[in-house]
Amino acid sequence: DYARNRIRHEVVPKLKMLNPNLESTFQRSVVRLSAAEFAWNNLVEAIKKEVWVEEKNVVRIKAEKLKSHPHNLAITEALLKPFGFTWQQAEDALSATNSASFISETYTLFIDRALWFLAANNSLKPIDVQITDISEKVVVNDTEFSFEIVDSFPEKQDLQNSNFAFLDYEKLQFPLTIRTWQQGDRFQPFGMQGSKLLSDYFINLKLPLYEKQQQLLLSDNQHIAWITGKRTSQYFAVNFGIDKILKVSIKQ
Repeated sequence: DYARNRIRHEVVPKLKMLNPNLESTFQRSVVRLSAAEFAWNNLVEAIKKEVWVEEKNVVRIKAEKLKSHPHNLAITEALLKPFGFTWQQAEDALSATNSASFISETYTLFIDRALWFLAANNSLKPIDVQITDISEKVVVNDTEFSFEIVDSFPEKQDLQNSNFAFLDYEKLQFPLTIRTWQQGDRFQPFGMQGSKLLSDYFINLKLPLYEKQQQLLLSDNQHIAWITGKRTSQYFAVNFGIDKILKVSIKQ
């Protein structure tokens, strides 16, 4: 109230000295600004339809298309502001040349090549689920895991199915764990003699930063047995001489 009265009684009279038609000029400006805001909001919504893909737990943003717009900074800020991001974070995201992440109070924006990923912070917690009973199905992050002991070598089409993993049961040390990636993890990809850092393997796969952090792994207490849906470990590789094979299936 105090500020409003001061503007009315002190500021407006001085402005009228410069422009006696202040009220009508101001009213025209309000109309023009309202029209500009309406047009701007329509533009932002139109761009959003082109670059914004909502999935169950994440939003994929087509960054190359967004960057190509002549007003990309203002549009990026308008798109990200409802999720708690600032103008400076929008500017930094557009200028990032490598993988990066930006965090607001409730969301994280992952920058990766041609795609950005926007996810709620409460959906990004590390996962570590122990499997003590392989007779039961387990659901982790909307992925259902089931386990079965088989005594015959799998068919070729099953070996090539990315939803199945066949592991040497006798080499596994129980309990098994379904978890996300940890710094320093090493993995021996099927067909390789030595192990490599899992982070390097993800780079070779060109796995986006968000997907890297969400990738589920099946391990025992010493070795990663399966990068789920992608590749099994050579350490647990099966052959025709193995009596017990653990078949792990995933369903999403």
